[in-house]
Amino acid sequence: MAPHNDFTATRSTTQALTVYRPSLGRWAVIGKLTQVDGETVLAVPYRRRQRLEGRISLPAVALHYAAEQGATAIIVRLDSERLAYRLPLAEALRIGSPGTVDGQAEIWLRLDDFTEVGWPDWPFATREVKLGPGPESFPRQLALMAEVAG
Repeated sequence: MAPHNDFTATRSTTQALTVYRPSLGRWAVIGKLTQVDGETVLAVPYRRRQRLEGRISLPAVALHYAAEQGATAIIVRLDSERLAYRLPLAEALRIGSPGTVDGQAEIWLRLDDFTEVGWPDWPFATREVKLGPGPESFPRQLALMAEVAG
């Protein structure tokens, strides 16, 4: 059965992909699903994030969603250095190292496995897609007994 692919049907829409990060207490944008030179890609800009010493991690749910939506590659853009790197999405899913971040499945990728590409310019996202569990799915600290009794 072919994957549901509503992104390719609406190529003019750039989707911001977000996951809930309990450590931040909010939904965090991890990348966007967009078009670069006619190819649907998972675009990941690094501006204010730390560089992670030659590797990046992406939520597994985002990689699988991107694949379902017809993305064929991941493009990582290091904005402060004006560098960009590309890795076929199927290759990322094959060679990525599994791990967890905030209790959620994450795929770690080495930048050495990416190929340097020309600087891509991509549009701002016009739609947000929330992926994975939200804040209601994570454990919460119960009120202390003194607070309840008071």
